[in-house]
Amino acid sequence: MKIRLAERTDVPAMREIFNEVLRNSNSIYRENEVTLEDRYAWFDEKIEHGFPIFGAYEEDQLVGYAGYGAWRAAQGYRKSVELTIYVDQKFRGVGIGSALMKTIIEQAKADGHHVMIGAIDSDNQQSINFHKGFGFIETARMPEVALKKNKWLTLVFMQKLL
Repeated sequence: MKIRLAERTDVPAMREIFNEVLRNSNSIYRENEVTLEDRYAWFDEKIEHGFPIFGAYEEDQLVGYAGYGAWRAAQGYRKSVELTIYVDQKFRGVGIGSALMKTIIEQAKADGHHVMIGAIDSDNQQSINFHKGFGFIETARMPEVALKKNKWLTLVFMQKLL
């Protein structure tokens, strides 16, 4: 596996990974799949604002991606970032997520950020444990803040001081 900065040509594969997670879990609090145009806009916005997106590749095939972006828009939050990590379902459980997490934590430190935040569905204990393994701590639990497929969802915020 190789990790490097993702390129715009990776966006279609990112979209497929994202939409699979959206369809098959509550990890994403959306109900409608994203279009290719949506993903290009997302990618371009991250890059234009100086936020990195890293890809994990097996034989030049994108099998996961991670990055971070602004936590909130107000200037006071400029040193806090929210992370994103998604791995193709066929490649989960083999260390790709861990390699991506290490990469984005190191990049966030190098970029001078102070806090990294993860937003996780409370039923996703695997992701909560994954974040804990990297030193994230739970800082907030927001009951029933989202509705997906007629189910109220509880959002957990976890953060790591960089």
